Amino acid sequence: MLCQNTARRNSLQKKTLGIESERRLASSKMTREERLLKEQLRHLNIEKAKNHLVHNLRGMSL
Repeated sequence: MLCQNTARRNSLQKKTLGIESERRLASSKMTREERLLKEQLRHLNIEKAKNHLVHNLRGMSL
């Protein structure tokens, strides 16, 4: 009986460790993707602002 409980506990601990490591991996992937998306958005906003300024400057020179 004691041996079965120990085996079951060890099995559950291994499963828990596997789940935790997968959760950490998914979290780090999400963080990386969020960082890349924020960087892309920042570049898009810079490009949008640049185009707006160029348009305004061209309008002033007419």
